[in-house]
Amino acid sequence: QPFVENAILHGIVNKKDGKGNVEIDIKLKDKTLCCTVDDNGIGREAARKIRVQKNISHKSLGTKITEKRLDVANTLYNKKMQIEYIDKRNDEGNSNGTRVEIYIPFMV
Repeated sequence: QPFVENAILHGIVNKKDGKGNVEIDIKLKDKTLCCTVDDNGIGREAARKIRVQKNISHKSLGTKITEKRLDVANTLYNKKMQIEYIDKRNDEGNSNGTRVEIYIPFMV
C-alpha cells in the first residue's frame, strides 16, 4: 500500500504532461511472490527536488516500516525478502517514472 500511495502522491500528482498511470502486478515466480508497482510519474529524483523547493520536511514512514518488517522476517525465517527500487529513464535519459519490485519467497 505505501508504494502505491507514493507513486500517486509523489509521482503522478506532480506530473505536468500526459496522463498518469500506475500499474500493479502480482505474480508467482519460482516459489517467490513478486509484487510490482510501476508508474509513469516524475521519478524519485524530481519528487525529492520538489520537496526541497517547497521546504517540506515530512518524512514518509510507510516504506521504511515495510522495509523493517521484511528485515525482521528475513532474520526470523532465514529468507531473502527484498524491495528493489528502479528509476526508469526514457531514450533521452530523462526520468519517466519509478518501478518498485517486492520479492517475498514462500515460507513452507
